[in-house]
Amino acid sequence: MLSSIMDFTNSPNNKSVHEHKTEHKEYNIDKPKWKFNYPATFEKHYKKLLFIPLIIFILALAVIGFKYFSGQELIKKDVSLTGGVTLTAFTSEEIDIADFRAELGKSFSDISVRTLRGLESGKQVGIVVEMDPT
Repeated sequence: MLSSIMDFTNSPNNKSVHEHKTEHKEYNIDKPKWKFNYPATFEKHYKKLLFIPLIIFILALAVIGFKYFSGQELIKKDVSLTGGVTLTAFTSEEIDIADFRAELGKSFSDISVRTLRGLESGKQVGIVVEMDPT
């Protein structure tokens, strides 16, 4: 009887409780999960990809050259850089900016008028008048 038990445990068809066959999945860490390998593509096509910043640089130079040769300012200078007068008046009542600008435009040629508004209330609290030196 002992021999029959030994034969049973050694038989190839025996699936004993103590014997577990586990399948191990192999993971390849070096391969990316996506199909497009970004670093390899950049290393392979870097000469072609250099044309993108080159085109942007050429366009920037073209805009600067166009402004320079057409006589426009590259950077619009404010009154603080060009000189001139800035007048800030605080008021408690609303002032119609269009009428105020029209009245000042009769006496002065190059003038800029804008309103000052409160942060919390949003109401007009004053006006700013800027004149360039002429």
